[in-house]
Amino acid sequence: MCAIGVSSARAAAPPTVFIGSYLERGHAQSKPRPGQVRDHLRIVAAPGEYEPAVVSVRAGEALAGVRIRIAGELSGEGGRVIPADAITVRLADPFTTWTEKTGIEQFLLSDRPVDIEADTTRRFWLTVRVPDDAAPGVYRTKLFVEMPMGRLGPDLMKTRTLAVLKFEVEVLPVPLVTAHETGMAYFMYNNTSYYAKAPGGAEALITEAYQARVFEDMREHGMTTATLYLYPVVDDEFTLTGRSANHLSMAATMRLLEQTRLVAPGVPVVWLGPTAYGPDVWKGVERGRREHGWPEMLYYAVDEPETEERNLQARLFMRNLNRFRAQHPHWKVRATTALGSSRGIQTVGYLHDHWITCMAQRIGESGVIADARMHRKEIWTYDCMAAPVDAETDRYYFGVWAWVAGVKGCSHWCYFDGMPRLSYVYPAKDELIPTVGWEAVREGIDDYRYLVTLKRLAGKVAAAGHDDLVRDAEAVFEQVKAMVTMDNYGKAYHKAIATGGDAGAYDRPRVEPDLPIERYDEIRHAAARLSVRIAEALRD
Repeated sequence: MCAIGVSSARAAAPPTVFIGSYLERGHAQSKPRPGQVRDHLRIVAAPGEYEPAVVSVRAGEALAGVRIRIAGELSGEGGRVIPADAITVRLADPFTTWTEKTGIEQFLLSDRPVDIEADTTRRFWLTVRVPDDAAPGVYRTKLFVEMPMGRLGPDLMKTRTLAVLKFEVEVLPVPLVTAHETGMAYFMYNNTSYYAKAPGGAEALITEAYQARVFEDMREHGMTTATLYLYPVVDDEFTLTGRSANHLSMAATMRLLEQTRLVAPGVPVVWLGPTAYGPDVWKGVERGRREHGWPEMLYYAVDEPETEERNLQARLFMRNLNRFRAQHPHWKVRATTALGSSRGIQTVGYLHDHWITCMAQRIGESGVIADARMHRKEIWTYDCMAAPVDAETDRYYFGVWAWVAGVKGCSHWCYFDGMPRLSYVYPAKDELIPTVGWEAVREGIDDYRYLVTLKRLAGKVAAAGHDDLVRDAEAVFEQVKAMVTMDNYGKAYHKAIATGGDAGAYDRPRVEPDLPIERYDEIRHAAARLSVRIAEALRD
């Protein structure tokens, strides 16, 4: 092992530490733009909110063991503090050997030093979780970008400081509505059979304790419901308590949903599994649901109908389900499925009570939404091919797009699909490793929360006769509408396909190419500050 001595450290070309937007893709060749090399990092958040930021280090000559150290707690006025452990630091890693890509950062590994090759950039991802009871104001600490001066000899315990950053967190006096209070169905497809296929052995990870961690992680990222890949055991008799090798029992899963408080009141869960059974099992599930007070289960029919074979299966399933519903009308069972093409919508979409439609529809999002309204269907949406490297698309879709489109649910395939390529979280044995996309999904949901908060306050202030504040609120909502061009989402996907991109995922262009990245935070902060003004007017 070679030692890095004092003399070699002094001779090395100085590295560049810069601050960019986490919404931009990061890779080994990322370089700072004007204004990004600065010693001040500031974020704005409400109590209880998670808020990310990134710090990039570009090496001139090779660096060994680079890390970010937090000086200590964040200090505010009057002796108020945010503890240092409210800040997490993760290394954005490309996982090139998993994805077979060329260095696009995807996964966020736990805090660890990193060796940086010459003329190479690495990003550190910081997330602050503002305490629920944090008082409004600005809280400050410092971040030290540093590396060891040596790995052997007298320099073993000494560090070389590459940069010192002033770090500020402004806590807003805005009590945001929770994700549960938005009325939105936010979820990730999550087939637990994939957990047994994780690298490192055939042993299944999906124990009750592990499933609870997954549900908690989903809740902390703004999810408000779940998909249930559950297959009740039917041997001599039906039971809700038997489990298979790859799936927990229905009873255990529903109990864990309740314990982790994942599902929002009034929002149904999606049961993927009813097509494997008939009326006897459906009857047992419905009786169990009412006995235990479980949420409504949307019966997921044949997945993504389009071909004649799948359409025939969909018609047969719905014929049996309709017969069952006619016999038990008091149970009010509803059917849904993923409608992945315009042909599927046109041929069998009308059979389903509820639609989960694909965001890459050939006819565009506006056409899908218009079809749903014409058929009087509640519409949720999913994207089956958005890569977890694409933070901006994730934030856009779950936030401003959902607001402007007026849909009632957003989801992705998927939380984990047995490989890193489209997985938003990698379930390692000892931790759940997030991606930049998973963190950005939460940011989109937070955008939606800010807008719902403003909308509700505007309704109250309208009743109080403050027409000027109502007009200001409407101006903010008009600015949000200006951020979204309906049908651009699908166009971006098909543009990637047409140019030979990686199935529209890793190589998908920006949905809104002319939208400044800064606009997301600007519109959020405008909504927050107007919410404060309205709240003050309501108190006066």
